[in-house]
Amino acid sequence: MHKFFLCGVIIHLIFLSSIFDIYFLSPIIRDLSPQKDLENPPAKRLVLFVADGLRAESFYRDGFNRTEYLGEIVMKQGIGGISHTRVPTESRPGHVALIAGIYEDPSAVTRGWKDNPVDFDSVFNRSRLTFSWGSPDILQIFVKGQEKGHIFTQSYTNSEVDFSGRNRTIWLDEWVFIRTKKFLLRNVTEELKKADKVIFFLHLLGLDTAGHVHKPNSRMFVKNLVAVDRGVREIVSLFENIFPDGKTSFIFTSDHGMSDRGAHGAGHHHETETPIVAWGAGVTKKTFWKPLESIEQADIAPLMAALIGVAPPVNNVGMLPIQFLNVSPDYAARALCSNALQILAQFNKVSGEFHAGKLSRYFRTFEKEQTIRDVSREIRRKIANEQYEKSLSMSHQVIKDCLQGIEFYQTYYQKLFLLTVSVAMIVWMIISFQELTSGHLEYVTRVIDCRVTVIYTILLAFTITFVILQQINFRLTVYLILPIILQFVTLKRWNYFNAIRFRTNIKFILLYAAGVELFVLAFFYRFTLAAILLIYCAIESVNQYRKGLPKMMLVKWIVSSGILSIFPSLPVIEKDANDFLLLFLGILLWLVHSLVSFLQAFMRRTDSRWELAHKYATMMLHVIVIINLLGSVKSINEGAGLHPLYQMVSWISLILALILPVLSSLEPEKRLWTLASSFSVPISIMSLSYEPIFFFVFSVNLITWFQMEFSSRPADITKNFLDRRDFIRMYIILLYIFVSFFGTGNFASISSFDPNWVRCLVTTFSPFLMATLIILKLMAPILLVVCVLRTIHMISKTEIRKLFIVILLICDVMGVNFFYLITNRGSWLEIGQSISHFVIIEVTVLVLLLLFFVTHPFTNLDLVTVLRNGRQLLPTTKRRKFQ
Repeated sequence: MHKFFLCGVIIHLIFLSSIFDIYFLSPIIRDLSPQKDLENPPAKRLVLFVADGLRAESFYRDGFNRTEYLGEIVMKQGIGGISHTRVPTESRPGHVALIAGIYEDPSAVTRGWKDNPVDFDSVFNRSRLTFSWGSPDILQIFVKGQEKGHIFTQSYTNSEVDFSGRNRTIWLDEWVFIRTKKFLLRNVTEELKKADKVIFFLHLLGLDTAGHVHKPNSRMFVKNLVAVDRGVREIVSLFENIFPDGKTSFIFTSDHGMSDRGAHGAGHHHETETPIVAWGAGVTKKTFWKPLESIEQADIAPLMAALIGVAPPVNNVGMLPIQFLNVSPDYAARALCSNALQILAQFNKVSGEFHAGKLSRYFRTFEKEQTIRDVSREIRRKIANEQYEKSLSMSHQVIKDCLQGIEFYQTYYQKLFLLTVSVAMIVWMIISFQELTSGHLEYVTRVIDCRVTVIYTILLAFTITFVILQQINFRLTVYLILPIILQFVTLKRWNYFNAIRFRTNIKFILLYAAGVELFVLAFFYRFTLAAILLIYCAIESVNQYRKGLPKMMLVKWIVSSGILSIFPSLPVIEKDANDFLLLFLGILLWLVHSLVSFLQAFMRRTDSRWELAHKYATMMLHVIVIINLLGSVKSINEGAGLHPLYQMVSWISLILALILPVLSSLEPEKRLWTLASSFSVPISIMSLSYEPIFFFVFSVNLITWFQMEFSSRPADITKNFLDRRDFIRMYIILLYIFVSFFGTGNFASISSFDPNWVRCLVTTFSPFLMATLIILKLMAPILLVVCVLRTIHMISKTEIRKLFIVILLICDVMGVNFFYLITNRGSWLEIGQSISHFVIIEVTVLVLLLLFFVTHPFTNLDLVTVLRNGRQLLPTTKRRKFQ
């Protein structure tokens, strides 16, 4: 088992990495040289204001009544427009696009978009001096890897970013404005006044914090926006007084927007549309009203470079927006030519690497390759002959063609890798099926024919030769070799596989395949989960009724299934569901359940004193949570922030919730109810709406299903290697897991981060702790499902290897579907979701396997008995029927 699952982990990690190599390649091309700086730029210095989290709608709303100064700039002194971002719409990717001109490197997902495994160039690197103020998370991105030591930063600490609502979010922006003013008044020397290619960067985090805490349509957000407008006016005035040479350019923009509910990370237009305002030296002045300009976020990097005359960052993919420049035709042509040559250098690099292969002469090349090189030489000739309009047109065309060519060569082997990885997936499923059936039939070893061995050896040698001649890197080589190795492994068991094939029920396999495809459909239409649940409820209810299941249990199962089917269709992200009445009702349900359970045990005297005390403690814990939440919400809503006492009680409640399960009773159904009751505490503490209600109904339905499974069926060891019951049980286990994805939060859109979830526990910005707590909340229902799975294993004594292989087969079939549904076209929301779907399915079995061992204390450990007897008991292995 261990060898099989270890191989499975390695193979699935290869499958995971394949999507980034096949569909999403890093935009960072190594070993590129920058272009020459431009002569006679219009500006000596550039001031960049980035209002974090400011969406275009909030900025332009109601004719600039909230941003009078910047509105006047747009109307009279400069140019305004909308900058379109890409997902993930978070702080780091947005700033990298603004300042480096590249969109997010997919490899940065492994570091939570906080860092990049590969150093990249930026406008700051190209500058002579850069001074920056703001959040340490953002400023440090562009300091890493600098060689000249010319980038200076001043930032506050993460602990000063307060999400409790106690402090004014405006304070974060005032901190930046005050530090900038002090620098300008005390540290500007005559040498700095004369220096060129200087950048001042002001990162304003207050609006992002205000949006998270108070929402973008709130009064506090508007006050923060007004304060930013006023602060920008003061800073601009100070710059104009200290640098009166008229050689200062200003740009005001944002890294990402924000939804109405104060979240970002996804692809809603409120999150992807940000304002861009430019004015000052070298910038177009509008003398009359005309529609807002529309540009891509990466276009801002070459714009900043052109204004101060530095070369664009070497990996920039943005196109200089000429309409923003008020410069001579000669300078505009040279600036766009530099932009085109910089992107041409990237094309030449990837093209050269492709043509370095010995077999490339026999392959198809990019059809415009020679045209690109001819036109790029012609551009400079047009500039020399003062044919500027023609030069601009040709530069635009070269940039577009080069970007297409880069994509052509970076995805040249895409179809080949799609085919080989698909074959590897299918062959792996055959191996998994062979592993599932091993031990139930006599093992048949096939004597592999020498000719077959020779054929596979030749095929492997041909593949390796092809890789060497074409200079394909090692990681891509794995995708070519893996299916060959896996196919060779299956040959040893092929007779064995052939022997069992005819004993399989074809009808059941077809139903199984249909059920898996319904799961795939559910990731796009969540109400499909409700349909599956209701269909299964109807079929199982009829079967259980015929077998004489107690009517009360059957009614509880039917009613809870009907209510639970509502939740997958409820909105998870698009609406702000901050309804305290729903939250209160959910916790109240858990309190009532604890009270009823306590009274029943007390009246019937069926539990020991310790068990009664345990139920009493559980009931009191929910009372404490209700009272504490009432106080916390009142304190936060009144603007007083979170009182330390409420915060301390929240942490104590959370710790007690994790301890109580190991002090629970020893009978399986009681233990599961204790677990469900305890897991409801973190959900209640970190909820915004109906999550506690969902978890209550979810727990009732899940545990009732568990009781039904073992109330009418003997817990005998399964002898049939393809027992339908195991397939159905594991299918239902996965159904509950997928339902939980959309019950306490959407795993597929976990990037829509909302710090409000943890405000009762953490009030200062601490990304790692916040993420850990949010994951704990999202994992609570899944932990309960795994506890049920573990209990099923212990009662039925079914091999755990068998149960997990069944889950693995279901997930692998879904994985093949999602592998071909991944898209790198269309909206960025669709792209992000397609990746999330594949990743979720590929890691599901691994996560369940890890949780299976993590939940051992919750299902097996009785701490009181251990302390009394000095040993650990496994009481849940006792067979019994639930009444």
